[in-house]
Formats: sequence, structure tokens, C-alpha cells
Amino acid sequence: MKKAKLALNIVTDVELNYAKNVSIEALKYGAESIWVGETENLPHPFEYLFYIAKYVKAHLGTSIISAYLNPVDYVAKFVNEIIENREIPKFTVGVGVGDLEYLGKKGIIVKRPLRFMRNYVSNIRNKLNVKAPVTIGTAGRKMAKLSCEICGSVMLNLVFPEYIKFVKENISDLCDVTVIGPSLIRGNISDDNRLVRALRIASSIVLKGMNRCFLEEFELVEVANEIRRNLLHKEYWKLKRYDRLLLEKFSIYGTLDEIEDRIVELSKLNVKRIIFGPPLYRRIDFVRKLFSNLTR
Repeated sequence: MKKAKLALNIVTDVELNYAKNVSIEALKYGAESIWVGETENLPHPFEYLFYIAKYVKAHLGTSIISAYLNPVDYVAKFVNEIIENREIPKFTVGVGVGDLEYLGKKGIIVKRPLRFMRNYVSNIRNKLNVKAPVTIGTAGRKMAKLSCEICGSVMLNLVFPEYIKFVKENISDLCDVTVIGPSLIRGNISDDNRLVRALRIASSIVLKGMNRCFLEEFELVEVANEIRRNLLHKEYWKLKRYDRLLLEKFSIYGTLDEIEDRIVELSKLNVKRIIFGPPLYRRIDFVRKLFSNLTR
């Protein structure tokens, strides 16, 4: 069994300088790569990635940007520029459909997403002047299969072994699998409640975004509907009743030993890379602690 590479995900709700600093620290203590995702009503990840690339020489990528919100020419131009103007060894374009509810608010109707994503990936590749891998971010079995077929890789927004097995049943063993999910180190009982709350919300957003097939398979349809209502009405305190589900199955949360156990489980499933998502990046001391202890 080859241990999965460990990476850090950053959300653009922090200052550029902080994003740079936490990236430097993560890489210093063993992170393999840095990823920045697209979030509703927050700055675009390209601004952050271009800035971070000024200070680090490491593998960078997007995790994930919506293909429906980011035109092919815009993405290709950025990727060409960052590789041509920054000394980074690799840049991965992580793309996905995006949040259907948010797209709906913008008047974007998603039809035939498999065909759309196939064409989108092909068009990006045709526009690139540089070598840069493209991968699709998803939790759906059909989209994961498509990504493996056309990209040779996939980014699953799932971190619980049973869920990953469900998706992997539909894809080739040769597919390079990256997983990403909300993450946090659990410490004393006096843990920062704001961080645990942020973890709970991030995990809820992941769950409510799962497709119908997944929710039905794991009997989560009613729970997802309730969580969706709680998020819509900003009734975040009500999410706590689902902590066992959210913090155990839709996030990587625990002591260092517990997180290491999860890494081993995922590595046994031939996961190549684990990206630790929010809110871990908000605490540089936690970032140092995780990567210094778990990348040895």
C-alpha cells in the first residue's frame, strides 16, 4: 500500500497574504500541493493562486471551479499565464458542474451535464499552450466514470471509505483518485467552537450537494432535505443534531491518530491524494501540526 499524498485546500475568505503564508507553512511541513476552490460571493480563486505562485514553487490547482460559471477561454488564458509567468512545476485544472441551487439563482439550467463536461474539458485542452492536467470534481458515479475516461483522474468530494467504495465500483482501477473534504484537528474540549461550527456547515454543504442516486443508496434523502432547509434559513444551530453523520462521514475530523487512521483507510482504497478542506486552513498552527506529524 502506497500512502496517499496530503494537500491543503484554501477558501478565499482570508487575506491574500494569509493565503500565501499558510501555503508556505503547509509546504514547509510536508504538504504535496495547494488548492483553492470557488465559493459563492467570495473572490475568485485565480487571483489567489496567481499571488501564491509568486512565493512558492509547488503543485497548485483549483478545487473546484464551475464549468458553467467559468468560460473556457477565461480558464485557458489563466492557466497559460500562471505556468508561463510563475515558476511552478505543475498546475491542475479542477472543474465541476457546481452548486445547482446557486446556478439556478443565476438563471443557469443544467442540461446533459455529462455531455457538457466532456466538451468543456476537451475545449480547455485545445486552448492550452502549456501542459496542465484537467480533472473533474464530483461525487456522482457517472461523472466520476467520465472523468476517469477522459482525464485519467477524478476528484471526489467524499472522504468516508464506504462512500468512496460506492463510487469506485463504477470506475477503472487505473484512475488516479484524489479526495477532498472539510477537515479539522480535534483537540481539547475547549476547541474553538467557531471552527467546529464552520466544519459542521462545510460538511452540511457537501451533503446537501450529493446527487439523488447517492442519497438514496445511503438512505440520506430526508436528512439532506432537512439540512438544506437549515442552511437556507441559516438555522445553523440545528445542524448539531447531525454531528455524528456530518463530522464522521462528511469530514475528516479527529485527533492526529484518528486522522492518520483515516489516511491509512483511504490509502488502502488506492486514493492517491487527500486534500484537507476548510476550516483547517484558518489555523496555521493546526496546519503545521497536521502536516509535520502525518507526512513522515
